[in-house]
Amino acid sequence: MRCVGIIGAVALLAGASMALAGVASATTITSPAGSAYTNVFHAVSTEKIILEGVVKAECDSTIEGSIQSHGAGITAAGNLTHFTFTNCTKTHGTTVLAAGTLTIHSDGNSNGTLTSSELQLTVVHTSPFGEVHCIYGTNNTDIGTLTGTTTTGGNALIHATAVIPTLAGSDFICGATAELKGTYRVTTPAALIVD
Repeated sequence: MRCVGIIGAVALLAGASMALAGVASATTITSPAGSAYTNVFHAVSTEKIILEGVVKAECDSTIEGSIQSHGAGITAAGNLTHFTFTNCTKTHGTTVLAAGTLTIHSDGNSNGTLTSSELQLTVVHTSPFGEVHCIYGTNNTDIGTLTGTTTTGGNALIHATAVIPTLAGSDFICGATAELKGTYRVTTPAALIVD
């Protein structure tokens, strides 16, 4: 059986790109405080990230991208260049087909909410009926929150919690969605604030 489910995510934590998109209110990513940050950001999982669909996979994960737009009347956004899942349990392979884009919406308190688009992820595992293929994807999908920091020695945290639809082409056993949850520590930049 062949099952294709796409996670268009993290569009995060989602091609492999990260985007911060535009809205009526402004969102600016700063590092250090007061200085707009338009460079690479990198985040690694602090524990196993859970990807639970027809099976519950637990994986190490890394996100990397660049902040490409922010400022007056614009929501911070960028393309992800890397979104990886490695050392996964209960699967024969978890592959990110496209990292997608990530958008950050300020909550007014140095933190933000995250939206992912165009993330596509395929998961392969064995069932009693044979190999099962599921592809999941994000499309303007809420994927979690970003807790900023103003301390140079501290790190911002991404708290992923998302329900990602299964895409057409997945095996029927894949179900309608998969759940993504876990925490990432932003290692670059050292301090990251959502203004």
